[in-house]
Amino acid sequence: MRLLANPVHRLWLSNVLLALSLSGALIGAVILLGKLPVLPINQVRIRGNLQHVTQADLNAVSLKYLQEGNFISADLVRIQAGFESLPWVRKAVIRRAWPNRLDISLEEQKPVARWAAGGLVNDKGERFMVQTSQQLPIFYGAEGTEKEVVAGYKEFQPLIQSVGHSIAAINLSSRRAWTLKLEDGLQMELGRESVKERLGSFIATYSRAMQAIKSLQYVDLRYPNGFVIQARDAMPVATLAPVKNKPKSTVKKPKTTA
Repeated sequence: MRLLANPVHRLWLSNVLLALSLSGALIGAVILLGKLPVLPINQVRIRGNLQHVTQADLNAVSLKYLQEGNFISADLVRIQAGFESLPWVRKAVIRRAWPNRLDISLEEQKPVARWAAGGLVNDKGERFMVQTSQQLPIFYGAEGTEKEVVAGYKEFQPLIQSVGHSIAAINLSSRRAWTLKLEDGLQMELGRESVKERLGSFIATYSRAMQAIKSLQYVDLRYPNGFVIQARDAMPVATLAPVKNKPKSTVKKPKTTA
């Protein structure tokens, strides 16, 4: 007890006890404010470029989650989960704004394509399940390749659009071989290696190809030094560059008779 006999030590102990009592009172006050009917949430500000999320959707979530607690005790994590449960909402961010407002920022899904196995895929390569009548390309691929297929689409689509067409479907096989189908029915075999370079080479020669053949049905780009094209409703196949090491699946020219 010699410690307490020292006036300096007694003063230090008194200050510590006073601080602890004040902190306990503060904690008690915060808990009490969370339970009392004070500081209600009087304003909710929702921001976001919303094309598919309806006012009815927002009202339903607000009525369910925003009436639980007040400005202090509102469970922001639970409110966030409520808004993110809406099919078209990808991400929600909830913040308190003193003294009585919640600010809610919503990021809506941006669909890029339909995933053949079900649902849609957004611009980040994430699948989500909604119903829509929107015209979208179809992506085929194994589960887990969504990001890879979307990345390929972002590389191929600008090249295809540069000649006035668009991609209607993409297939990434289990061997990582790419196949494109355009909106006019043209099928393009890109293979597995240097696919963007192969497609760019074909696009560069596209105008010359269309002078020779008015409408294409099939293009095989799986050649190191050229490609094979086939006209719609016609059997002969024309080559636009020296072709070496033809793959086994290539279409052969029909034999001519004298």
